[in-house]
Amino acid sequence: HPGYKVVAGINGDFFDINATSNYPHTISGVWVSDGEVYKPYASQVHNNIAFNNDDSDYPYTVYTNEEDIYGPNPVLSVYDEEGNIVYETTVNKVNNAPLAGEVSLYFGLYDEEHACKGIDVENAYIVTDAYKSVAFKANSFYGKGEITEIGNAHLGANQFAIKSTNTILNEYLKKGVTIRVQYEFQGALGEETEVSGYVTTFLKDGQFYSGETRAEYMDYRYPRTLIGYGSDGRLVMTATDGRQPGIGFYGLNGVESAAQMSFYGCEHAISLDGGGSTTMVILKDGELQSVNSPSDGGLRSDGNAIFIVVPVPELEMNCESTDTSISVTLSIVNKIEEYKALYIEVN
Repeated sequence: HPGYKVVAGINGDFFDINATSNYPHTISGVWVSDGEVYKPYASQVHNNIAFNNDDSDYPYTVYTNEEDIYGPNPVLSVYDEEGNIVYETTVNKVNNAPLAGEVSLYFGLYDEEHACKGIDVENAYIVTDAYKSVAFKANSFYGKGEITEIGNAHLGANQFAIKSTNTILNEYLKKGVTIRVQYEFQGALGEETEVSGYVTTFLKDGQFYSGETRAEYMDYRYPRTLIGYGSDGRLVMTATDGRQPGIGFYGLNGVESAAQMSFYGCEHAISLDGGGSTTMVILKDGELQSVNSPSDGGLRSDGNAIFIVVPVPELEMNCESTDTSISVTLSIVNKIEEYKALYIEVN
């Protein structure tokens, strides 16, 4: 996210810790970042948390996960040179030839050994080296990149192609043009630009809540990463260490998790991945530093994370000096009203 600086973060959703999926360590729930729908479905029983990033009273919204919450057909977007979407259309078929006026998407599927089998395509607009490409299954694909060839190809990993008889679309499709294909959500979730999965709600309307919690998440004490908000809209993130009795770190069970978040003024709180994943980082002395004690004995590579970011001000500085003094004039080029105070470090 150019123009922003990460100042803090916590680990995110549960993920494929045993690396058994086509893309090892993929998160279990849905995954949307900056409007890019990388994963539109949940691999396990999950709910979804969407971060609003606006001026509303509540910093996030939760959605109960449902079957087929994303549309049955992918959407193709075409970008101009400035990165703006100039044309969008529905993709009618996947890995099958288009009929008159239709658009087809081609990409290689993965076999039981998690190897991309590839697929042949003819007379297509081909992306041979995508910026990003994730082919989770036949009806879950994300790909973005420049059209590098027009013709025939055998598509492998990180490649996809569009075959079109849509005359309007074909006016836009040329070599060097950036295109994106993704499945998009239906209903309210389709308006969200930042979405991750989560498992459990521990605090609801200021009261302990166990309505969607499996027993092992409720009864056992272990490291917890929790996120919640209060009536004033304040966002609270906590990382509580556990599984280290030798140093007095036992973790929290479900009731204790709710009590902790209530203590910090929350009316609603949920649980993200815990155990060895529980991690909090804070920006200190110019570097992100872990401030807790992960139970693995070191930092774990997690599937995703939730970061707090601030815009980086664009500055202009003019210095005038004499033998005995220096005068510095500092101007903020882009107006940043959100800052309560702005500190500039010199040397």
